[in-house]
Amino acid sequence: MDQKNPFYRYLNNSLSEKEKSQLDSFFERESLRIKEWDEESMGNKELVSDRIWSKILKTGKKERKPTLVSRISLEFAAIVLLLIFGGMYVLINQSSDNGTDQDMWKEYHTVAGQRSTITLPDGSTVILNSASKLSHPHDFQGSARRVKLEGEAFFDVSHDRDRPFIVVNEQFTTQVLGTEFNVKSYAKERSSVSVKSGKVLVQQRIDSGKIGLKEVILYPNESAYIDVNDGGLTKDKADLKEDLAWISGEIYLKEMSLDDLSKILERTYAVKVNFQTPELKQCRISGKLGRMNISQIMEVISSTMGLQYEMSNRRISITGKACKTTNKQEAYVNR
Repeated sequence: MDQKNPFYRYLNNSLSEKEKSQLDSFFERESLRIKEWDEESMGNKELVSDRIWSKILKTGKKERKPTLVSRISLEFAAIVLLLIFGGMYVLINQSSDNGTDQDMWKEYHTVAGQRSTITLPDGSTVILNSASKLSHPHDFQGSARRVKLEGEAFFDVSHDRDRPFIVVNEQFTTQVLGTEFNVKSYAKERSSVSVKSGKVLVQQRIDSGKIGLKEVILYPNESAYIDVNDGGLTKDKADLKEDLAWISGEIYLKEMSLDDLSKILERTYAVKVNFQTPELKQCRISGKLGRMNISQIMEVISSTMGLQYEMSNRRISITGKACKTTNKQEAYVNR
């Protein structure tokens, strides 16, 4: 992350006390709810975001292409303004080939600790998880409705027999006509697709040397994931309660390592987790963590597993000699 980025300054304790207090309050509030846009009180979300962005752009010279530093500043300004209006951070991608509207893409970003609901031009609904990005054209034109995803999102796609809906991420594409499904594709984590209703075609974007399926058709309560060991595509039964728990602010733990849990906590609650004893990363925990703030979550984990932690400026340091459960190195929690 660029050192001029305010979120970099936040994590490195270089913001003012007032700025830190404002961001802390925002992160804590966002971690417990999905943001909804109230059109009656706020107006049309697309028009408001476009208007805000156009005003931001007027502060610079139109004939000059933004530099990296100026673009970071503009992007953060957009985040702050849109959060004030109760929405998430919406940007219009400037990298179009000929500058026409149909070539422009909207980018929806959620920061750590934030989830948001998006309505696409065709009426489809997307719930975007924390630390994720969704991109789509201003209008779906042509024979397909194509979007790009980084991170995780749940899609409720409007049926259109003549125009398939396609989600593209780094490792695979997901194609549907009209259905409900979840796509997870965070960097350095297992990528997966889980289907709640309808039929989904998953095609892996790989070279021919990978092991496993190259494409698979999924039906309700089925999933496909990229194997972290051989990189192949694997079909399996879905656990929708676990896969979709993030939408309601819950975390289901199935023999989950503390290392994997820490990644979820970092993006869900906008914190940074550090293990003073590296062996603790491999301790495992099962059960469920309900809708709680990060302090409550850490109290539950530490008491269940016999660990100690300190939290300051949203940095969490975990210590302990060993896991509380010594046989299988696994604890169970249900809160």
